[in-house]
Amino acid sequence: MTGYRSIAVCTDGATDSTPGLAEARVLLAPNGTLRLVHVTRRVPLAGAGPALPGTDAPDPVEGARAWLEGVAAAAGAEPVLLVSDTPAPAVAEWAAGNGVGLLVAAPRRSRLERAVLGSFTSDLAHGAPCPVLITRAPAGDAWGEDGIGTVAAVVDEGPAATLVAHAARTAGGDRLVVAHALDAGIIARIGGADMAAPGWLIELAEGEDADEVVVVAGGAREMCEWAKEAPAGLLVVAARNAPGPARLGSFTSALAVHAPCPVLVARAATAV
Repeated sequence: MTGYRSIAVCTDGATDSTPGLAEARVLLAPNGTLRLVHVTRRVPLAGAGPALPGTDAPDPVEGARAWLEGVAAAAGAEPVLLVSDTPAPAVAEWAAGNGVGLLVAAPRRSRLERAVLGSFTSDLAHGAPCPVLITRAPAGDAWGEDGIGTVAAVVDEGPAATLVAHAARTAGGDRLVVAHALDAGIIARIGGADMAAPGWLIELAEGEDADEVVVVAGGAREMCEWAKEAPAGLLVVAARNAPGPARLGSFTSALAVHAPCPVLVARAATAV
């Protein structure tokens, strides 16, 4: 596999970072750099969810630093403490200036966990300067000793398809599948009679030396069902830069929420 030379795993102290660290190590290139990143505030917000680590210390920033250094040392990672009231933009800006090739984040676990990623994870995946791996806690279980297994590049026709395929290739894995979801409107127009892979999909797969081409009838949920049955160890998809709450795009967001395995949102550089 190619792997990433620099990976940063985001931790807020409330969400277990162990799965993200385990998955980051699988994707890390030999002699690569693994960092654990935490964003704290100079003045903690009262009643804004779980208290951040260090908030009970006389100096919250130094308290957070001491906590992070202990966690990072135990994980064998470099600690990076950022101080900001806007966590996702702060991480994105830091990543852009420090040659980070992959960011790892976990969805927020809440009563709405099946419907949302959480604002930090969604904002990071939308605004990061590099790919973002959305891990599926609790795990490390997604990838065992045998590695990732099947990596699926989930693509639509257009320039982003090549970006996604390259990111999937960078992630490694034993098999590369190029997959495309054929939505209900298209199926209705063709009468469901022809589910053959379109020419552009076959051309992309041949160019990437993929092991298989898959056309799934339906949308994100059907793609998730296929991933579960395949089984796929990693889904790679492009961000959709749409405005508003669905800024990742409805398909990408749904895939990230419901997938049975980690989802990598492909952005600019894929082998930094």
